[in-house]
Amino acid sequence: MKTNPFKLIALLLSLSVISLSGIALQPHLQQTVKKENELNSLLFENNQLIITLHLEETPTKVYGIISILNKTTENLLLTYNKLAYYNGQCLNQNSPENTNSVQIPAKSMVAGSSIENTDGLRVFHSFKSGGSSKKLTALTLVNIQIEKI
Repeated sequence: MKTNPFKLIALLLSLSVISLSGIALQPHLQQTVKKENELNSLLFENNQLIITLHLEETPTKVYGIISILNKTTENLLLTYNKLAYYNGQCLNQNSPENTNSVQIPAKSMVAGSSIENTDGLRVFHSFKSGGSSKKLTALTLVNIQIEKI
């Protein structure tokens, strides 16, 4: 099997950039949304889960919707703290509503909704009308715990 040298070089350069920027995809480290204008961002990934964020609009607001994919054959309970940064400042660091627990069935995906936020898988991004300059600039998941249930 022949390996394309250009793909290998691109992979090595990507790994070098990731290494130099200090981003590590390890389960115990926090993951951050890189830019608020990226509609699909990886928040966290390990051998059990993939957690992503995408934006959804309502008539007046834009929300970040968290989706969680369980890659295992077992039901999982995910607990984490959600730190939302607006215009570069964390506004919910000491808030009890930043702690979330979600059950994810085996080989399934759960996702938030822009309509209701009963599961904690939605975060405010911005107003569509521009009436406020408050805008989500980063979302960090910390204290991630995964249990088999």
